[in-house]
Amino acid sequence: MELRPLGNTGLKVSAVGFGASPLGSHYSPVAQDDAIAAVRDHFFYSFTSSRHLSSSLHTVFYLLLMMRERSDEITSKYYGGTLSEKVLGKALKALQVSRGDYIVATKCGRYEEGFDFSAERVRKRHRRELGESSIVSETIPALQKLKQEGKTRFIGITGLPLNIFTYVLDRCDTIILPLHLRANSQLLTVNQRGKKIAKLALQYSLANKAISSVLVGMGSVSEVEENVQAFTELEGLGMDQETLSEVEAILEPMKNLTWPSGIDHK
Repeated sequence: MELRPLGNTGLKVSAVGFGASPLGSHYSPVAQDDAIAAVRDHFFYSFTSSRHLSSSLHTVFYLLLMMRERSDEITSKYYGGTLSEKVLGKALKALQVSRGDYIVATKCGRYEEGFDFSAERVRKRHRRELGESSIVSETIPALQKLKQEGKTRFIGITGLPLNIFTYVLDRCDTIILPLHLRANSQLLTVNQRGKKIAKLALQYSLANKAISSVLVGMGSVSEVEENVQAFTELEGLGMDQETLSEVEAILEPMKNLTWPSGIDHK
């Protein structure tokens, strides 16, 4: 797969990142053997494409799971109540590769019981209610301290509204943009013609070269293969502009629509 620069990290990551929330059976049950096989296949799809290049090239796994020649594994306690991390750990062990061949990445701030951006929760997972200012005054400084201690290599940030990033751009290594899509029943007509909306959405995002890695939840080998094939087809044939135009017309009334989640912003 194509490798793209990841923010200011100095790393290059695979265009298709492995979103590992399915490993925690977050959406539907996923057998552990299937999960381990999916991680293995995604790792080697990315690794074999970049192995002849320098060690700054990576796959991204995001548990949120992203990949590097070395591979980036991103995980979060929010997915499956730590089950995703446990399954990912078993999958990485089963790979029998050097620890230096991948990066494990996670996120903080959102938990099963709600949001908490406190420095205390970042370091010790204790809960207390805080306002938006805590992200700049507590969360990022706590992450920077963990980086100084060598417990994390890079810091990234994601969320809404987008204008909050103006306050944190110089404090983080990369930004992960939230992409939300709402569809209505009209999209079923596209599926009925044999066009896959998920594939189109993935290719639409991949076509934007400014996006380092498009994170896609995967819980089986077949899903890994479908997503790699979507990238391959995009590179060889380009976008299906006819179907894309039809979908954009259907979604026009909902363009840029989002919903509140997290801390109130004023």
